[in-house]
Amino acid sequence: MKFESRLLQVGDEYQKRASRAVATTAREIGKLAQSNAPVRTGRLKRSMAVEISYLVAYIGFTADYAGFVNYGTRLQSANPFFTMAMLQAQTIFERNLQAELR
Repeated sequence: MKFESRLLQVGDEYQKRASRAVATTAREIGKLAQSNAPVRTGRLKRSMAVEISYLVAYIGFTADYAGFVNYGTRLQSANPFFTMAMLQAQTIFERNLQAELR
């Protein structure tokens, strides 16, 4: 029984560390996207939102035109500030997870 209890504790500790890595990564990706966002009025940059729920993180921009800026329209070319940040997510997460597991 002691072994099973200890095994559960170890599992819980790794989940906590993974959760911290997810949170750290989400904040880093948000800041990276924010720094890449074009600035005319500053509204787009200020609209960045990060929601973290244990092992899941949601990152986005609440400005109603964020998608048009990121993906472009037929009249405006894309400025993929968010896409470029998300492309780095796996590398950043792996680095953060390795740091947590040391």
